[in-house]
Amino acid sequence: MGYYRRSYSRPETVNTPAAKSMLDQLAKVQNLTDWERNFVDSLAQSWVKYDSMTVNQYQTLQKLDSRHNEEAILARAAWTSSWSVANRE
Repeated sequence: MGYYRRSYSRPETVNTPAAKSMLDQLAKVQNLTDWERNFVDSLAQSWVKYDSMTVNQYQTLQKLDSRHNEEAILARAAWTSSWSVANRE
């Protein structure tokens, strides 16, 4: 085992039911971008293999969830319905 191998430490991981639930909910979302879909699919495969995700992956998953959860969808719908051409000027 070389010097660099000994100095490498594994990143902190997250393995909570909330993280798994968030991942499952995002996997069901239809209107993800290509990048978001690939990220969620890759993370789901990694979860099966490692039963966890890194802290950075979890933070990115939280950002995606904040964009695609029910509250965000309702807020976007309310904004869209209240916006008019007069707001543009």
